[in-house]
Amino acid sequence: MSYDIAFVSRAPGQGWDDALESTGSGQDASPEERARLARVLDRIEAGVQGTLGPWERYDEEDGSLVGELTDPTTGVQIGVYSSMASLSYPYWEQDDPAAFHAAVRRLVAVVAEETGMEPYDPQTGEAFDGTFEDESGLEAVRQLGADMGVPDHAAAAPVPDPTRQPPPVTTRRRRDDIVLLVIGIVVTLVALVMLAAGNRGFWTWTALVVGVVDILLGGRRLASRP
Repeated sequence: MSYDIAFVSRAPGQGWDDALESTGSGQDASPEERARLARVLDRIEAGVQGTLGPWERYDEEDGSLVGELTDPTTGVQIGVYSSMASLSYPYWEQDDPAAFHAAVRRLVAVVAEETGMEPYDPQTGEAFDGTFEDESGLEAVRQLGADMGVPDHAAAAPVPDPTRQPPPVTTRRRRDDIVLLVIGIVVTLVALVMLAAGNRGFWTWTALVVGVVDILLGGRRLASRP
């Protein structure tokens, strides 16, 4: 479960629905186009340095995905595809939400500049205007964490030995990691069911990628927690 921003090419006067529909085929990038888009990802990678990070890069050799940049600390992921680009971040609690949103705005500007595409916010159904409608998603994750019995640091019972009590941020992050892992498993299972039913469209593959990444990020971060 993540906050997503899509970058698409839009002709003058073209509606968002039509522009998004043109990206739905998920066609494989030709070798020439893949090489060109890899250079675009190079420029994005250079442009995001100093904003969040450190960034990890993954390059795909075939299919519609060209490559991805991931910040394991915040979960922000930037993807470049044959016909679009994307930026997403999981619904994790941030120590300074305003600073985090400001950083994401800078990332959006870099991706838009280097791809020449317009950013679209699926959460609002409009062009991305620099604001984030992510509170409902955060609240849903908080509720899911509560339903799973993962304690929020504010509600956790005190531990007599303070040296053994995780700091509040660590406790909150651990809860977020567990929620992300569960969401990743659910999204992956849904994508696999869709594939088994013969639905092999772009969004099915996107859901599968997002689910697997959530599992890997959540599992790795959870394993590294004290």
